[in-house]
Amino acid sequence: MKKLLIVMLSFLVSTQTFASLIGNEVIDRTSIDGASNINFVDTSLIFQHDGFITSWDIYAGRANSEFSLQVLRATGTANEFSLVGENYFSAAGNTGLVHFEIPTLEQIAVQTGDVIGWWFGNGQGVIDFTYNSSDRVNWKYEHGTQVNVGDTVLLASGGNREYSISATYTKVPAPSALTLLALSIIGVSLSARKRKA
Repeated sequence: MKKLLIVMLSFLVSTQTFASLIGNEVIDRTSIDGASNINFVDTSLIFQHDGFITSWDIYAGRANSEFSLQVLRATGTANEFSLVGENYFSAAGNTGLVHFEIPTLEQIAVQTGDVIGWWFGNGQGVIDFTYNSSDRVNWKYEHGTQVNVGDTVLLASGGNREYSISATYTKVPAPSALTLLALSIIGVSLSARKRKA
């Protein structure tokens, strides 16, 4: 009986989460964005399942400008997105490949169909990019109005660019599978107690 419980608990732990990668190749590219106070969205970088972002990787062309790495959700109106969540960084810290582990309480919850975005604040852009790629990146300058989590933003301008950005996120298991497993464990436990009595 104990072996069965251990096997079932091991299965529960193993099905809790697994990591997926979303994004572009994080490499040194030909251009560094010079824009400031601007929001971006890459509509080709689509989350394939629900989960939580555990880390980000970028190739930073500048080390000292503020930026946020974001998750956006289409509203149903053309080129309009709501800001689901963001991880803010006062600076990249250095140029080149930069990895950011996200503490549990700061991990952004994503849903299937959400997309990656980013924001450059005061100072110039941070993330390297290449022109003339197949990725469509849209943007909008803030003009003094910063977009906050929960706000919607119309990102209608844009061009074909590929930025050096990626995220690792964990999959959230289907609630029904966890419920069935939990009920099985409870049932096995109760039947074991009845036999002892």
